[in-house]
Amino acid sequence: MACEICGRNNCTRSFHSLEEQEEYDKIAKPIVDGIEGKINKGKKTLEYKAEELGEDNKQYVLLSDALDVLDDLI
Repeated sequence: MACEICGRNNCTRSFHSLEEQEEYDKIAKPIVDGIEGKINKGKKTLEYKAEELGEDNKQYVLLSDALDVLDDLI
């Protein structure tokens, strides 16, 4: 698995100085939080639009709704 800071395969986070780790965290955390927010919003949208169909009571969403959620993530 590649290093989350530099991307090299033969590296790991602990090989970087504490200053580099803190700088990476300061930049990466807002990005990760934003992505997680978009994913959670998309999940709630799909759960809201889900319909129970058939005898098995499974929930289904339209493919177009799922593609719209994925487009919002990109």
